[in-house]
Amino acid sequence: MAHALVHSTPNDDPSVHHPVTFEPHSLLARVMGTARVEVNTFHHQAVDRVGGELRAVAWSPDGIIEGVEAEGFPFVIGVQWHPELLTSPHDRLFEAFVRAAAQFAATRAPAVGAW
Repeated sequence: MAHALVHSTPNDDPSVHHPVTFEPHSLLARVMGTARVEVNTFHHQAVDRVGGELRAVAWSPDGIIEGVEAEGFPFVIGVQWHPELLTSPHDRLFEAFVRAAAQFAATRAPAVGAW
């Protein structure tokens, strides 16, 4: 790629970041509360084609898919970076996941014999 960004560094250098832009009305953009974030650069593989029910909703400036989600499901988000190693607004991903899990659990009765 003529304008490829660095997406992988020796020893996964935590100081290397690149921007990611979200599709404006995507769940990921709503969860993150912004249209663009800086993300860490630790991956050596990337999504080429999204499959099934997924759709791309986030990209780096060089066109690499950085985030996917699934429509028709309450909460399906996948990201290509490591939000667990970053601070705000990336912690919003975990907060949203916990809220979605709690909402799911509240609407489901435990299966017989589950305990």
